[in-house]
Amino acid sequence: NQLAGSPPHPNLLPEGEGAMVKGACFDLQRIGAVSAYHADALVRRATALQKTHGAETQAWMNGALLAKLGVNAGDTLTVSQGNGSAILKAARDDKLPDGCVRVAAGHPLTANLGGLFDEIKVGRA
Repeated sequence: NQLAGSPPHPNLLPEGEGAMVKGACFDLQRIGAVSAYHADALVRRATALQKTHGAETQAWMNGALLAKLGVNAGDTLTVSQGNGSAILKAARDDKLPDGCVRVAAGHPLTANLGGLFDEIKVGRA
């Protein structure tokens, strides 16, 4: 998960392959929003819409954060807030600010996570 010879990332706990990223104050921040495909009962129940790319729920981060965490787009991650967690794929969006992870709300996979704009922990699943 690290480049050869590079110092460990300060947000990684020394737990080996499944090392979690600290969600300490200001380290990683969730950006949550309800996607258009999960906004109301009609679209949530539209099978055709739920099969589209736009309905996928992923953990979006910019490329710099993906690199710092040693993960690639498409890797399976565990995201957690408080007592809740979800298994999501990592995705890249370079328009996101550093230290932020965009995880949609209004989806069954993310229903047990915490607040839409609270600290979040990210680690390999």
